[in-house]
Amino acid sequence: MSARAILVLIASTSAFVLASNVARAQSASAPAPALAASCRGEADCLRKFPGLVTRRGDVLMLKLGNGRTKTFRDESKACERQDIDKCISYHLLAHHPTHRSFVIEGRYHEGQRTILVSSHTGHATKLIEEPHYSPSGKRLAAVAGCDSFCESGIDIWSATDPPKLEWRYRLKDEYQYKFVRWNGDDRLQMRLSLWLGKELHESLSIEAVRTPEGWKLTSPVLTEGQ
Repeated sequence: MSARAILVLIASTSAFVLASNVARAQSASAPAPALAASCRGEADCLRKFPGLVTRRGDVLMLKLGNGRTKTFRDESKACERQDIDKCISYHLLAHHPTHRSFVIEGRYHEGQRTILVSSHTGHATKLIEEPHYSPSGKRLAAVAGCDSFCESGIDIWSATDPPKLEWRYRLKDEYQYKFVRWNGDDRLQMRLSLWLGKELHESLSIEAVRTPEGWKLTSPVLTEGQ
């Protein structure tokens, strides 16, 4: 082989190696495909996930990852005849594919309840309010504050399948808590409204913090004007 042919072969090989390395680098630096977006509300979920969510009259059906179907049936006739004990309707609030969960709301004649359903096994967990997942998805929190027909409190769960309760706190009647956000996986930020004597203090900053001894509730921050 001539010296010219050898040089051409070396140049071609180098170009191929360089192109391969560039392609690998581009592939490594490229963002991973985005996971399917969650849906909000039954109409949105029916539109985005027609193969998973189906509504046929009073029956809401959820297709599970294990091949089975989870069914929720409204008792619309009981509601029409004002049968308080049997009246209930189910509504899909959200589907979180990344957390493998459906969120269902059961509405009674008076009050409602939230149900977290595993999109893989169909296991149902009753919650006091719609769940909020921590940034990594490791935990979820349900924070509820109401006057009547519901349970007020703070629940923090490990987001396993099924979920495991880590901490539960129940409120005094004069306290109202509201979820604000997660600060990492170990700090839950909330707002508190409460009566001190005859004075109402609203939107006080308060946190639940995970310590080596377990979850602790911090004292509310009372600023001037509150």
